[in-house]
Amino acid sequence: MRANNVGNNGITQFLRSEFRQEILKAARPIWEFLRKTDPPPIRSDAIFVFGSDRAAPADKAAKLYHAQYAPKIVVTGGTAGAFSFSPTIPEADKLKYRLIQNNVPANDIVVEAKSANTQENISFGVAALRASRSFSSSQFPSSLILVSLPYQQRRQWATFEKYRQDPNSGLSGIDLYNCPADSTLDSAKDPVSFGVETERMLREIFNIVKYRNYEWKKTNYITWIDIPAEVIAAYKNIKQLMGKV
Repeated sequence: MRANNVGNNGITQFLRSEFRQEILKAARPIWEFLRKTDPPPIRSDAIFVFGSDRAAPADKAAKLYHAQYAPKIVVTGGTAGAFSFSPTIPEADKLKYRLIQNNVPANDIVVEAKSANTQENISFGVAALRASRSFSSSQFPSSLILVSLPYQQRRQWATFEKYRQDPNSGLSGIDLYNCPADSTLDSAKDPVSFGVETERMLREIFNIVKYRNYEWKKTNYITWIDIPAEVIAAYKNIKQLMGKV
């Protein structure tokens, strides 16, 4: 996406542009598909926050914590993630700081700051939670509320589900509840951020297709996900529209 004329006038024109509105309309099937959401969760052992460079997942986790859905929050993510902006400050530390700003006690936050991808978020994050509570039983935790950016929720759930289905993973007894962050499809307010968020949505569809049958590694990274035809059509439509903006 070209970011010409990003001044106030340029932003106003962009927000009203027919192409932006077309992209938003075309993106809704993709957004609803990626934003996997379960009914309101039951009280769980912990809230599990996937590594992110955005504050929204921490804000959602804090909201769930204060509503007493779980007594602990696990934040994950190191400095080597695909979207990590800092070579020195782990994503988990940033998420923890945001939680504290939202009045979550530091003692109730478990930090996993070494992971570089979703698989490591999961395995390292659950290990950190177990260690923090001095539990050795594989039955802990028995339930987790998963929190991610809305457009990353389905893929990250599917990665956890792949582990959960493996009887040798030590995670097979965990019940999962999906509660994505509260950010909305059209929350990006300028051409650059709108372009970035839209590209990330498209990347999620691409990654779901890639990871569900990674045959060259003789394994799947996620549990199988069927992508509706309308989502594939929307993906192709947006790719064409993005070239016009």
